[in-house]
Amino acid sequence: DSDGVKYWKYLGWEDKDQRWVTRHQVNMIIDTNSPVFSNLQAILEHFNGLLTYADGKYVLSVEAQKVGNIASTEVNFIKQEDIIGNITIKDKGLSKSFNSLAASIPDPQNSFNGRSVSFFDSDYLKADRGVVKSTNFKLGGITNYFNARMAVKQVLDQSRFNREINFVMRPVGLAFLAGELIRIQ
Repeated sequence: DSDGVKYWKYLGWEDKDQRWVTRHQVNMIIDTNSPVFSNLQAILEHFNGLLTYADGKYVLSVEAQKVGNIASTEVNFIKQEDIIGNITIKDKGLSKSFNSLAASIPDPQNSFNGRSVSFFDSDYLKADRGVVKSTNFKLGGITNYFNARMAVKQVLDQSRFNREINFVMRPVGLAFLAGELIRIQ
């Protein structure tokens, strides 16, 4: 009889406390009418994954946060002689940034119907002088509040620190795959 078992046990957590929460969660419906590649991309989106095709093989990359010093074998260095022309850097600033986010998650305690959840970052709200900058976010495969919080935190951080760098490289740049870490010297 599973009626007395709380939902967190189904997820494989040891306890309902935050420290046992898994970082990523995919609890989604696979649409068999969609191409396999589309379903796979939807799943990988939850893991910050990227599937690229190179040398006749699919390569899986997972976005990771830079912590401390990264070994030089994990980073591709681009030197000045590799760059043709100028480098342009676009910082979108705070015009497209958010400090709060409204999301809807399918809640197992509510028969997997949507539950509206609002999130905000007080530090970002202070930086924006108390002006609420809100947006909506879809959390299709996340059915857990704690996983939703982690995903929203990532989206809020990405909206705050969004920069683009553009440059043209000599043919040595063909060896780089999308999603790899690079360092420009």
